[in-house]
Amino acid sequence: MHMQITEHTRNRLLQIIYGAGYSLLIVGAFLYFSNVPVAPYLFSLGVVFIIIVRVILPIDTDTVRTKRLNKINAYSSLILVATVYAMFIHHRLWIAGLLLSTLIDIYISFRLPKK
Repeated sequence: MHMQITEHTRNRLLQIIYGAGYSLLIVGAFLYFSNVPVAPYLFSLGVVFIIIVRVILPIDTDTVRTKRLNKINAYSSLILVATVYAMFIHHRLWIAGLLLSTLIDIYISFRLPKK
């Protein structure tokens, strides 16, 4: 039995995964300050969810502008991976990585073309 997933269902599922990724990112960051041992794992799971969605559902690549935004988005993802590593080795620089990635994401959200 082969089940077809509609485009709307697929996009909705990816939105849920993306939201769950950011939720895990926030929870992991707050728990890290409380010295909860599972915090880096929650944070890294959130990063994995975000990267999966960014790879599956990139920004439209119709124009040079959106292609550039995709490249910037890829750098933001790499910064998140470095942030996870810094969190696991207990280096305080993970805060700067998270802040930089967040600022890049905010920049991208304002620069996206209107639909």
